[in-house]
Amino acid sequence: MNALETIKPKILVLSPMEKISIIGIAGGYVNLVGGFDQSMQTLALFITIDYVTGVLLALYKNSLSSEECYKGIIKKAIIFLVVVLAHHTDMVFKMEPLLLRSCTIVFYIGNEGISILENIGEMGVPLPRNIRKVLSNLKEIG
Repeated sequence: MNALETIKPKILVLSPMEKISIIGIAGGYVNLVGGFDQSMQTLALFITIDYVTGVLLALYKNSLSSEECYKGIIKKAIIFLVVVLAHHTDMVFKMEPLLLRSCTIVFYIGNEGISILENIGEMGVPLPRNIRKVLSNLKEIG
């Protein structure tokens, strides 16, 4: 039996308490950001893709740094905190629809999308002009 076969069952098996904890944390997070609707799902996807393309670009340039990766994770976490701030500001002022939350999410979708395209472009991959234009417009709207 190799080391991976020994470790694998321990990684994949969570105790009932660990499962409940993960579900509780996820539920609390979803509540804080005002739900996991389509716009929030899109933002989460764009943040993930931006982080991955940033790491791929660093590998491409031979400049991968654990410190820069750590800073990137902190910046992405702050984006979610800004969404929490916007959502709760909407709630305090009883804004319907949730205007600040929506504008904040749209802004960050545009921002992350442009960053994704910049990362891809720096690796020499051709970019569709229309996508860049739409994402620039989203950033301006937000």
